[in-house]
Amino acid sequence: MIDGTKEIFSKQYRLKIDSCVYSVSSLGSSVNDVVASYGATRFPDSNLEKKEAFKQVIAKELSPSVHEYFTEKCSLTYHRDRRQPHEYAVDLILGWIVEDAVVRAIERYGHDRYREFLSARKISTQPDMIIQGRTTNRLLEIFSDWKDTWKKRGHADLRDRKYERLVAEQALLFGIAPISQQGFLIDMAIDDGGFKSAFIPAYTKMGYTTTEIRNRLVPIEKAFEEVLRSVS
Repeated sequence: MIDGTKEIFSKQYRLKIDSCVYSVSSLGSSVNDVVASYGATRFPDSNLEKKEAFKQVIAKELSPSVHEYFTEKCSLTYHRDRRQPHEYAVDLILGWIVEDAVVRAIERYGHDRYREFLSARKISTQPDMIIQGRTTNRLLEIFSDWKDTWKKRGHADLRDRKYERLVAEQALLFGIAPISQQGFLIDMAIDDGGFKSAFIPAYTKMGYTTTEIRNRLVPIEKAFEEVLRSVS
């Protein structure tokens, strides 16, 4: 324990955190570097530094003040489903860390001056970022599977109207499964991914699902190479 922090993570969440670290490494970055890049920025209406909260998540321990902040800000029943508020907060943070690792990887390949976040820290149907290649802008949505559902059960699910928005924007859907270290790329401009409108039991609401995803999985590094080719 450090400074009164406490271990409150289930085995599932401890595995998620470890898998996040491995995925960031697969994308050529270090979790410590990604976290450090937040500098002294703080969460809204708080003196809590993002960097400090992220460090505690990676260490799998939360101080009382961080746990209290997560509980206060993430008790959003509609979005957190059956998760505890702090678990929902951790899922968001792990997703942000992976997104930032993708951004850093894209920057290394010469697309940095074109990258722009679109409400990346807000709940939205907007894709995560814009990447501009030599001839066109592409919207990139980063889609993470933290339970290895794609590999184990062979389906992938998108919430709400996310799928319709991705098709309308002809976005790139970059899937990352940190636990199995696999991923995929679906270019919505030329491929609908096999998604169909359906009730999603895990979300207890309507969404879109595809049962073709297992056949699309490749190592994360290979899927990212496909992303770079799509914006070259």
